[in-house]
Amino acid sequence: QQETDRLVSTLNRLLHYNLGKGRTARIADEIEALKHYVMLQGVRYNFHFDIRIQADPVMLMHPIPRFILQPLVENSIHHGLQSKSGDGGVIEVAVKEEGGTHVVLEVRDNGYGMTEAELQRMIAGGSETASKTGMGIGWQYVRRMLDWQYGGAAGMQVASGIGSGTTITLRLPIDRRGGEDDAESDGRG
Repeated sequence: QQETDRLVSTLNRLLHYNLGKGRTARIADEIEALKHYVMLQGVRYNFHFDIRIQADPVMLMHPIPRFILQPLVENSIHHGLQSKSGDGGVIEVAVKEEGGTHVVLEVRDNGYGMTEAELQRMIAGGSETASKTGMGIGWQYVRRMLDWQYGGAAGMQVASGIGSGTTITLRLPIDRRGGEDDAESDGRG
């Protein structure tokens, strides 16, 4: 009963956060939602993996589009970690400032990795292979969200190799307007 209550409560918090995905949030909010998501996926797939987060505390208060880390971690879980045999999957999320003008968010896994051809298909998106396997759907969503939010001012890179996992790096301009969520600042929260 206690475990069921914990799972329902976690799911409720995650859904509440994701329902506001059109508004910005703080990086701290995005990371908290990510922790909830990873815990639920571990239960769903009965697969043990560890999420490690290293974040510059100052960066945690900066605004960020909602729901951009979860699709990247989801790709790590589905296309990287689950293809490994046994437990021991690790996802590392790093948040740091770069040059006083950008925040860099990095999602790295120790999963199977991708060949150069698979990587290029994912980056190109829209291919029949990507649609059938789900590979690259999260990547494409995040790329569209960054283009919409930042125009050409944000960058996104992916590096992967068979046996060496996958690393996705987002480089976002720092928004100096503050880190309050729209819902909290206008009374809707």
